[in-house]
Amino acid sequence: MEYTCDSSQSDCKINLLFNPLLDGLESSKLTCEITADFPLETTADPCNPNTSLVPVGDHVLTFKILQTSDNTILATREVLLKNPIRATG
Repeated sequence: MEYTCDSSQSDCKINLLFNPLLDGLESSKLTCEITADFPLETTADPCNPNTSLVPVGDHVLTFKILQTSDNTILATREVLLKNPIRATG
């Protein structure tokens, strides 16, 4: 999966909400971990970080679904974020 920021905007920001599902329903048996190669603004909910600024360049955002009982990784998905260099002037 790939997402390219709108180069007409002055900043590229993401506001994530990731809902891991069990049999199609939200479950307290699951949690998630979201990581990136740039700082994400964390909150108390690991599946819903705060709005974060994406630096210029290409970046990988990784989503992991974990079992809450023992943190076993059940699934992993990566998203390529592209933030093109903006022309100035």
